[in-house]
Amino acid sequence: MEITIEIVSTCHGVVDRLLQTEGAYICEHEPLCLIKSSSGKMIEVPASFSGYLRAFSFKQGDRVQPGMVIALLTESSHQLCASSD
Repeated sequence: MEITIEIVSTCHGVVDRLLQTEGAYICEHEPLCLIKSSSGKMIEVPASFSGYLRAFSFKQGDRVQPGMVIALLTESSHQLCASSD
């Protein structure tokens, strides 16, 4: 069984930089991208879950707002059980 987790934006802004590549294994709290807020502050969007980066929903330069899905991470239940041993 595969589990998919949505990573969402927490701010208004523009995707400044994607820090990971699709297909890479991402550890929890590792930064996925940088968003330049409307005030000019750079905000890191971390992974809230460890797993494989299935896809980014946005590309560099796209506008985002709170609650928009930025990326999808996936993990199989077999891998989850194996990692908890």
